[in-house]
Amino acid sequence: FALVDALLRRDDEERENEAIEMLTAAHQETGNYRFKLRVGDVRMKQFNRRIRAVRAKIKEDGETDELRGRLRKLRIAQLRFELVEYGERAETYPTDMAIRYELGRRQFEAGDNDAAIASLQQAQEDAKSRAPALRYLGRAFKAKEWHDEAIDTFRRGIDALGGAGGRLSLDLNYELMTALVAKAERDRDAEAADEAAKIASQIAQTDINYRDIRDRVDALRN
Repeated sequence: FALVDALLRRDDEERENEAIEMLTAAHQETGNYRFKLRVGDVRMKQFNRRIRAVRAKIKEDGETDELRGRLRKLRIAQLRFELVEYGERAETYPTDMAIRYELGRRQFEAGDNDAAIASLQQAQEDAKSRAPALRYLGRAFKAKEWHDEAIDTFRRGIDALGGAGGRLSLDLNYELMTALVAKAERDRDAEAADEAAKIASQIAQTDINYRDIRDRVDALRN
């Protein structure tokens, strides 16, 4: 592990691949899962670096079909890898709810809402993962158009923060607002629309530059 740390310190892909070979050989020889887990960490780091490089290129040169396609392929490959990686980790460490949260988040991103709901319902039992797990759990319910369940879940996520502010609080309130809007439109529910407008106003008062909140405030008032 000390040698692996030294190889990884320079953030160089060739040295990282050397570390991967060492860790893979150690895992095959000993069966110790810690070596394989470390391989996964290195590969995820490599995916993130490649994606950052393409995004930097887009920022520098402007978006092109070629760069957009390259970014999309990288994101798909990354998601496929991480679904398998966190699925295996969840099987190896079934009581680690931080891993279960990471798996549920990837399942949601892959569009597997039922699997995501099952994973995130377990992850919410851990105090550290509860609020972010409830955010993704609510989003999974919303994707299934289970608006009442989504609303209840986002409320529980806000309660789990215990009044703490920050980005996650804004995210949860924004998600609650959008779920209320969906319910208002589906059920022609004026109370839901009114609550959504109040939440939008509160978000705007906290951070006027948050996402599209200015447009949301105007649209909900109209």
